[in-house]
Amino acid sequence: MTVDPDVIRMAHRDAQYIGAMTDPNATPANDPMYGFQPYGVIENVVVLPALRGQRVGAALMSGLEQVARAARCTKLMLLSSRARADAHAFFLRLGFDGERKRGFVKYLNRAR
Repeated sequence: MTVDPDVIRMAHRDAQYIGAMTDPNATPANDPMYGFQPYGVIENVVVLPALRGQRVGAALMSGLEQVARAARCTKLMLLSSRARADAHAFFLRLGFDGERKRGFVKYLNRAR
């Protein structure tokens, strides 16, 4: 498996994409609480069901964290659907804190 270093959002094995995530650097934000350093927002972490538990998601997240650290991000924030208990356990194992903040979403201009 390799992780595409240019976008750090697609993982592939044998020319088949097996995992993806939204690139937090696609819409950089600066944190006024920490000297306007950047921070990342992660959403849409997806791995093919048959390959879950094989470290694909961990590789995606590790690569992303390396990019965020190199960009001097102060934090990574993660949005996940409320019902994804298995994914939440995965994010907790990676060191994300699911108790300190609460996320809200307001959808705009969505095609359906």
